[in-house]
Amino acid sequence: MTPVTSSVTVILPVRNEVLHIGRALASVQSAAEGITDLEILVIDGMSDDDTREVIERLVAEDPRIRLIDNPHRTVPQAMNIGIRAARGEVILRIDGHAELFPDTIRRAVAELAAHPECACVGGLIETVSENSRADAIANAMSSAFGVGNARFRTGGSDGYVDTVAFGAYRAADLHAIGLFDEALTRNEDDELNYRLVRAGRKIWFSNKIRSRYYVRSSFGKLYRQYFQYGYWKVYVNRKHGSIT
Repeated sequence: MTPVTSSVTVILPVRNEVLHIGRALASVQSAAEGITDLEILVIDGMSDDDTREVIERLVAEDPRIRLIDNPHRTVPQAMNIGIRAARGEVILRIDGHAELFPDTIRRAVAELAAHPECACVGGLIETVSENSRADAIANAMSSAFGVGNARFRTGGSDGYVDTVAFGAYRAADLHAIGLFDEALTRNEDDELNYRLVRAGRKIWFSNKIRSRYYVRSSFGKLYRQYFQYGYWKVYVNRKHGSIT
C-alpha cells in the first residue's frame, strides 16, 4: 500500500453521542491505514451524557485523537474551532452518528489530487437503521422521493455537484472563503459549498468515497431535524439572494 503523504485532519462535531462515538472513531482509525500524517479532532458541544468519558478513554489510547470543547454547541462553530486548530492540508468531516468505510480517507485524498479544480470531494452516504422505525426513515432518506436529487443520498454517476455531505476539503479553500457561517444551525454544508462554487471552485461526487450514517429512530426527532433544514434553507436563500 502506497502511503498517503498529504496531511489529513478528520473533524467530528459531536454532542451526546455516547451510543455511536466509539464506532465512529473506530471507523476513522480503521480508515487511517497508510495515512502517514493524520489527526482526529473531536469537537464536543459540552455533552452531558457519557460521550466525553468514551472519548477521553480513546484519547489515552491513541495520541492522534484530541478532544476540544465547543461551548457554543452548534455544528458550524464546532467545525470552525476544528479547522482553526487543524494541521492538515485536507480536512474531512464526519458526524458522531456516522462511520467511514475503510478506504474513505485514501480515496478522498486521491480524488482531490485527481481534481485540482475542486475544493471538496464527497461520496455516497449509506443510511443504516437500528430498528423497524428507523428502517422506514432510512428508506426515505435514501430515495429521491424523500431527499430529492441529493446524489450523496441516492447515488448516481461520478461528476460535479452543487453539494456533498461529509466532504473532504482543501484547508486552503476553507480559509479563503471564511470558513462556516456560525449564524446557521442547519444547512451549514450547503451554504459553505455554495460559496466555494461561487468563488470559482468545484465540488466532485465520487462513488469511490463512501460512509454510513445511523438515522434517527424517532419520527419526532426526524420532524424537528427537517423542520430546521427548511427554516435555515430560507435564511441561506435570503442571505445569498438566490436558491441554493
